[in-house]
Amino acid sequence: MGKDKYNHYPLIDVVFKNPENQLSLKIKALVDSGATDTYINGQIADALGIKLEDCEEDLTQGIVGPKTKTYRCDLILKLAQDNLEFNIKAFIIPDLKTTALLGQNGFFEFYKVVFNLNQHEFEVIQIPPFKKK
Repeated sequence: MGKDKYNHYPLIDVVFKNPENQLSLKIKALVDSGATDTYINGQIADALGIKLEDCEEDLTQGIVGPKTKTYRCDLILKLAQDNLEFNIKAFIIPDLKTTALLGQNGFFEFYKVVFNLNQHEFEVIQIPPFKKK
């Protein structure tokens, strides 16, 4: 996967794909180890042909502020420079201020991320698939 440099925020190129219609979109997403889930904004959902009324409503709350309505959807996620695809549950926050947050569920369950703050870089390493006994 290699190391990625960053100035202020750890951003990585990913591709989200809607499994219903196969529409896909390459974007820069924020790697957020503090986020429980993976989130996309309303514009990304629109570009992928996702209709909010077809999604299951839920609520989320960050470390500051009131609970926010979210819409749960199925997506396929892959790193832009990789061929591996993962089926994930993501949440749409229509007015999310960034394109996407890659959180523990939907990203960190498949990748280990090593941050090197002094060098302003991070490395994404695929975790080997879990084998059931």
